[in-house]
Amino acid sequence: MAVRKIEYTVTAEGISPQTIQRGGVQGEHQATEVVFNLHQNLITHLKECVAEGQKIIYRIDGYNGEGRVVRSTVYDLDGTSISYLLDIPLTRYGGIVKLVLIISLINGDITETEIVNCAALIRLKNQPNGMSAHGGEYSSLSTLAQVAKSSAEIAEQSASRAVEAQGKTESAKSALEGGTTWIFDGGNASGEVDTNGDGETDFDMAEVKFAIDKEMSDTSNNAVQNKVVKKYIDDADENSEKTENKTDTINADSTETQYPSAKAVYETFRKCSPLMPAITVGLSETIEIGGMEDASNMVFKIPLNSIMSTDEAGNYFEVLNDGSVKIKSTVKKVMISGQIFASEIAKVEAGYFWAAIKKNAEFNSDEGSDNISIGIASSAADFVSVTFAPIIMNVGENGDVISLWRFSDDYCKIRNGANTYLTIQALEIEI
Repeated sequence: MAVRKIEYTVTAEGISPQTIQRGGVQGEHQATEVVFNLHQNLITHLKECVAEGQKIIYRIDGYNGEGRVVRSTVYDLDGTSISYLLDIPLTRYGGIVKLVLIISLINGDITETEIVNCAALIRLKNQPNGMSAHGGEYSSLSTLAQVAKSSAEIAEQSASRAVEAQGKTESAKSALEGGTTWIFDGGNASGEVDTNGDGETDFDMAEVKFAIDKEMSDTSNNAVQNKVVKKYIDDADENSEKTENKTDTINADSTETQYPSAKAVYETFRKCSPLMPAITVGLSETIEIGGMEDASNMVFKIPLNSIMSTDEAGNYFEVLNDGSVKIKSTVKKVMISGQIFASEIAKVEAGYFWAAIKKNAEFNSDEGSDNISIGIASSAADFVSVTFAPIIMNVGENGDVISLWRFSDDYCKIRNGANTYLTIQALEIEI
């Protein structure tokens, strides 16, 4: 017989409740009854669907916590409610049990037309020891049976302790009535007691075993002095974390007595996370740069215009129209690297190809104040590659603009694709 019932209402529009219901504990077989109550508007709708030679049938498809399906027998629908008892195939596993109620119209030629398909979700609390290593089940009591068993054990223990306490109380009372002063000294009380004044020893105080301890103990079952308990509580309070030492920030000014909030820990890890946003920008096509006859081309900003890869970059970086990359003010520290590949280089007397990564360089200038990294390579062949090793840089308060430059006075082509690019990786950001 089921010990709990879960009821649903099924209408022409759907099923309620749609939230996950509690169905007990894994291993409670035949303990939960699920009832689907059919609303009048659904019953009316079903009757309107039935023609001569047709009938309404239903079945329930159950899915256990492992996702395996258990299909019920097909029944004729002849009432206003449908009951289903959760049994071993569904209850041997914990997790979410899904029951799908399917109501169909069946024709004389055994063809089926589905009319209702709705699902009920029921959670079975996982029982860690409910399954053996080979999939077999251990014995399991239902929740109510377990509560009853525990209550009976507690009641039995309480009764035994009550009898024992009563006996000790009577012994202590007799001792006091006999005119004896009883000093409780942690279990060492002793002495013979004459309770009725006839000169005979009625009991030895050592047998009373009613003592008050002077210190806390893991092994003693005796009572403890009030002042001992108070001191224990005061000591524990003194050594506990003080709420006034809680802080929402972690920085160089943090002290040894402070402890951070969960939010502070999250933000600190977020700032230093290895999954920081980054952007790589290259050229969409190969470009040509003029030679000595056009002096304005000696210092030339590479017009990077193709985002090759990005990770949350839109919140922290922006590719400008002139081919530069704007680092937004929320970024506090970055790592920058890059590469330029040039081909068909016209030979000049110097025989070197110069390039640089610059910061906040707004016009053609070869002054060194805005250079972040400078690269040089011999142009003895008709092609050359300049690679900029990663360099770490603090970002200005208002952000910085980073660009890739070539400053040589010879004609060349700057290649696109993976040949020429600029990469900026955020190392620290402001939340």
